[in-house]
Amino acid sequence: MAISKESVGSIMKKQVDPRALAAEKLKAYREFVIYRLREIALSIESGCLEDVFDKQEDLVRESPAGDCYGADNTYINFGYDEDGMDIKDALNLIAYLKIYSEGLYDIPIDMEYDEKISWWNETVAQKAIDDYAKDSD
Repeated sequence: MAISKESVGSIMKKQVDPRALAAEKLKAYREFVIYRLREIALSIESGCLEDVFDKQEDLVRESPAGDCYGADNTYINFGYDEDGMDIKDALNLIAYLKIYSEGLYDIPIDMEYDEKISWWNETVAQKAIDDYAKDSD
């Protein structure tokens, strides 16, 4: 049985032991992302493309360019609440939760999502680059 958008949303908002919570969120969100990808794939395989674009299902969302120079696009929505998330945001969140739940870094769990991504980019990504540079010397 697949996990629903509402279920993953309620799990993502829980407050308990931070590392245990991160592990629970990781499991739920990873299942949700896999299920969302399967929903899209099954709709394509069955030829029911109208299911993909059904606004009630919220599988895909429009993303306007906003600057009059780029192109509008449609993305698969991996958001678990009213905010949409594209695949890059989803993968960053999975990586963040995995690292935190395994205690690999002391990440401040009470940050807002955008702060977490900034922290991720500045701290973890830089450490990975530094480690790679050391290994290749």
